[in-house]
Amino acid sequence: MRARAAILALLFAASTSAQTLHRLDGTTLPAGKAQAIAEVELARDHVTGAQLALIHDGRTVWTYAYGLRDVEHHLPMTADTYIWAASVTKAVFATWVMTLVEQHRLDLDKPIADYMPGGIAGYYHDTSLLTTDPRYRIITPRILLSHTSSLCNYAPADIPDGKLRIQYQPGTRYAYSGEGLTLLQYVIEQAITQEPLETSMQRDLFTPLKMNTTSLTWNNRFLADNAARYGAAGNFLNYTRKDNARASGSMATSVNDLSRFLEALFANRILQPATRNEMLTPQTTISAAHQFPTLGPATSGEGPRVGLSYGLG
Repeated sequence: MRARAAILALLFAASTSAQTLHRLDGTTLPAGKAQAIAEVELARDHVTGAQLALIHDGRTVWTYAYGLRDVEHHLPMTADTYIWAASVTKAVFATWVMTLVEQHRLDLDKPIADYMPGGIAGYYHDTSLLTTDPRYRIITPRILLSHTSSLCNYAPADIPDGKLRIQYQPGTRYAYSGEGLTLLQYVIEQAITQEPLETSMQRDLFTPLKMNTTSLTWNNRFLADNAARYGAAGNFLNYTRKDNARASGSMATSVNDLSRFLEALFANRILQPATRNEMLTPQTTISAAHQFPTLGPATSGEGPRVGLSYGLG
């Protein structure tokens, strides 16, 4: 059977007990039926392994681990398996950024150029075209977190010459940009915390919340329960391992850990309610017809019609 990379899925639903789940349309569903539905859908899409959780009113009410974390050794997926979370990283990073805002260490509307007046020549990619553009001084943490910076998604893959540049007036429209999150990470590391992001987020977020299976970079303690990654044809790609912390997508975690994070967020144990509400307040309407390619010009009325927007991260 063809297989895809193991995935992490977090679903939101209502529940009155561990056995009966209340769906968003008001109907009920036995937990066993929910598991059966998941198994059919995941098998149909040739998913090797998955982790799922249902959360209601800030409380985890159901979790399920499907399939295998390692086909060669026939090891089952568990709810604690270390698995790449990809762009879920952005939301967790943004939550941590908002703790800096609460501490008055970061101003969402202060230009990043003011945080690093000496420039960002040490950044991971060539920024010579970025920082010499007068519009660079418009870019703020809010703009970077809301994907309105006009930067590409990832450099150098998305730009032929590998040079970061501004594509349109920052702050005027949505265009998904992982590079924007990584740029904010760099500014924070250099100008505010003076330490690696992994160090900061482990101390401030993962350790206090007992997210023991979560990290932005690899640690050998994850080897015993680590998800392998597979291609669309079922071919082994690699194990879940990221050696460089990137706010845009290097985090690996487990569905149990991510549930702990969300429970703490909803219970106001990470952010004050007003701060959390600001993070979740729409910052920009999404009128792009497609998320990728990031800077594609095509638009659609569907997003505005249904209220599709982006918050902070």
